[in-house]
Amino acid sequence: MAVAAGVLRVPELRPIADGPGRLQSRLTSGEVDAEAVGGILTDLGEGVRGVASTEVEQPVSGRLDALAGILSDEGCRISGS
Repeated sequence: MAVAAGVLRVPELRPIADGPGRLQSRLTSGEVDAEAVGGILTDLGEGVRGVASTEVEQPVSGRLDALAGILSDEGCRISGS
């Protein structure tokens, strides 16, 4: 619950917080839709990149930016875009 409370205080984290649940739903729904899964990963990457570009301290910002790149790249690869 502490994570949810923190997300509520920082609205720009909401899309990132919702992403893993959306991804889990897609991956466990039976037949996996690669385009949809890739889109979710890409959205997560964009959200993480947005947070990384805010006033986050440098070591954290660099790691978030690296994570954003991985999520976006893999999202594009999986969805074929």
